[in-house]
Amino acid sequence: MRRITIATLCVSWLFASYGCPSNHHQPGATASRATPYVYVSGYDPTISIFELDSATGALTKVGTATDGALQNPSYMSISPDKKYLYAIDEAEHGEGKVVAFKINPTDGSLHKINDASSGGVGSPHLAVHPNGRLLILAHYFSGHVASFKLDANGGIISPPADLHQPARKTSHQVVFDSSGAHVFVPNVDANTVFQYAVDAPTGKLTFNGPVVGYAPRQGPRHMAFHPNWKWAYTVNEPADTVSQLTYDSKTGKLSDPQTISALPPGATYGRAGNPGAHIIVHPSGKFVYSSNRGHNSISLFTVDQTTGRLTLSGNQTAGGMIKNPRDFGMDPTGNFLIVANQDGDNLIVFAIDPSDGSLTMRQVQATPPKPTFVGFLVR
Repeated sequence: MRRITIATLCVSWLFASYGCPSNHHQPGATASRATPYVYVSGYDPTISIFELDSATGALTKVGTATDGALQNPSYMSISPDKKYLYAIDEAEHGEGKVVAFKINPTDGSLHKINDASSGGVGSPHLAVHPNGRLLILAHYFSGHVASFKLDANGGIISPPADLHQPARKTSHQVVFDSSGAHVFVPNVDANTVFQYAVDAPTGKLTFNGPVVGYAPRQGPRHMAFHPNWKWAYTVNEPADTVSQLTYDSKTGKLSDPQTISALPPGATYGRAGNPGAHIIVHPSGKFVYSSNRGHNSISLFTVDQTTGRLTLSGNQTAGGMIKNPRDFGMDPTGNFLIVANQDGDNLIVFAIDPSDGSLTMRQVQATPPKPTFVGFLVR
């Protein structure tokens, strides 16, 4: 096992409790005494490691991880048992790479286990199966979906256990349902979400058809399930809309996309357009958030708890500080949302009001160039 270089600062172990908020500026969605690690990566070889103060939302940098062979760790995924982290090394030309790390629970540092070719070109996303023994990657430039078995020590078993090419390009994300029996791959150019049944022990994927019913040129890019697992939501890249879908867990199929704009009334497209990027459902199930590049904002939607339908409640721009928000993350308690500003070379931390989902800016934190991923590990 190769140790990744890590610069560790003095860590203050914080165990602050989330209490009931006295006003809407105080976080307080869920009680917790955890101090999450926050892992940040992007189009720079460095993976940054922070601690999140669970009372104030303040980030403190505790380390960095680098590997001479890792160039663009643009997305990462943490195993359900919190022992391992997997990073894609995105490549526009030629096959990419996926790298396995062991997480040191004491200080959050990363130790490289191994790596493998990704099974396609330009992988923008990967996800670990709920059983922790399978990893699936989507590929943007070649359209491939690749599954890899993981060994008992978190290592990647190569070559891929299964490999599909449902489209020639723009497969953009991998999302499992709660059981892990089904997996979903939004595809921008195909204007659908590809659906698969998963045999977790073998890694075999069985095609389960595309989602039908999207209006033309929506382009689903990322997807998230509601906590009740009856509904799912996609952010649609070229149209910058969000769609709500109904999920049948028995068949593993999504249906009936209902679509609304993610932009405020009268918003116009800038030079870069307003392409939608990422989407998250709040743990309470009351709110949905999506990111908009071009418009440079985070959209807030409220969720009808009977139908799952969305209403756009607002767009947060942080006074113009949000710049190309390709990705954002939310701590598992739902108290804080952190935006990765790809063109701002920083993170912006927001406190989430549990009563209405609104965002209040707490901190701007510099990062290495072009951050594109924010992930949380609660110890």
